[in-house]
This record gives sequence, C-alpha cells and structure tokens, in this order.
Amino acid sequence: MASAFGLGFFPVELRTKPSSRLAGLSLALVVALVMQIDADGMFDGSDTSADPYLRELAEHLRQRGAKFYGASWCLHCQDQKELFGGAAGYLPYVECSPHGPKAPRATTCEIEDIKNYPTWSIDGRRLESVLTIDSLARISGFRERVESKDAEEKILK
Repeated sequence: MASAFGLGFFPVELRTKPSSRLAGLSLALVVALVMQIDADGMFDGSDTSADPYLRELAEHLRQRGAKFYGASWCLHCQDQKELFGGAAGYLPYVECSPHGPKAPRATTCEIEDIKNYPTWSIDGRRLESVLTIDSLARISGFRERVESKDAEEKILK
C-alpha cells in the first residue's frame, strides 16, 4: 500500500506509461483485498473442516468470555492448541509474548498478572495448565462429548 501511495508523489513526467499507473493501482487493490480477507479471519488458522464439537466448544468458550493466555514459543500452549486441531483458530487465545520470550509481555497479560502458560480464565476461575477437552467442556458448562478420547490421550502423553 505504501508503494502504491508513494507512486502518487512522483511527477507525471517520471510515470511515462499509463500502464504503470494501472499496475500500481492493481497492486494496491490486491494488497487491500488480502488485508480485508485477513481481517475477516481467513488466515487465522481456523479450519472450516474442523471437528464440529471442538469448534462449537471453542466458540462456546469465546462467548462465555473465557480466555486462553499463552505464548507462541510455549510447548504446553502448542499442546493445548493441538487438542483442538483445526478448531484451534476459534479459541479465545491471547498472545502474551508477541515479540519473543525475552521481550516485554503484552499489556493484557501484565494487567491480568499471567505468570504461567497456558493459563485459562473461565468464569472467574484461573487454571494454569493444559486442560483436556472434557475438562474445558465441564468447567464451562458445555455439553459432554460422546466420541472416543484416543486422539486426546496420545497428545497429552
């Protein structure tokens, strides 16, 4: 966008071809389109083919105001997300360390006094560990899953 904007400041004599204006405009439109798609959540890791139960649970947690505080470099946080598979993008995740482990933490995490990752905040309760799908459902008042727990147990081992 900055490049396309910057082209507008060059004198007309330097832009000898009208096709260069069209190319700049096209580039600006493509960049704006990609930014809009990203803002709509198309690149957030959400998977429409995700397990419907896990997606519904993640959306339920978000609607209840639950928060999942973590850090991109935290292996336990990755384990927690892996339990949700393609539905991980729907989790109410808060990145506490956007600039790495040695950089200052996000203001939200400082205000909430988050010390360990992952930390769940659900209905006023603070839980500092990887939680199973069944535990999250029970704690948040979501319906119980009737499917097999084999995949979840493999991830936690």
